[in-house]
Amino acid sequence: MTTPDQWFILGVFAVMAALVLLGAAFAGAGRFGELPEPVVDEYLPELPDRPLVPDDLRTARFAVRPRGYSRTQVDRLLARAAAQWDADWAPAASWPAPAETPTSVWADWPRGG
Repeated sequence: MTTPDQWFILGVFAVMAALVLLGAAFAGAGRFGELPEPVVDEYLPELPDRPLVPDDLRTARFAVRPRGYSRTQVDRLLARAAAQWDADWAPAASWPAPAETPTSVWADWPRGG
């Protein structure tokens, strides 16, 4: 048989369990604020202060993630290489257009017989 004291203890535990579940539901719904941004704990290689050389691209190493390389690191290196490429080839845009040439070296060759 259960005594009134046992029913009281059971009721206290039931109320505590309900409060814990209610608190978990509110936390899951974001009622207690949002979680902070995740901490990125990976090595970020420094790019050299000088212009890039082909060996910089050959020896580049990136952090490996579960889904491949770190997109941020690859994008940084490619953006730097593209900016340098644009700067190196900007004078070439002002060069005069090449003279028009025949499409084939045999275009002016007389047809034989």
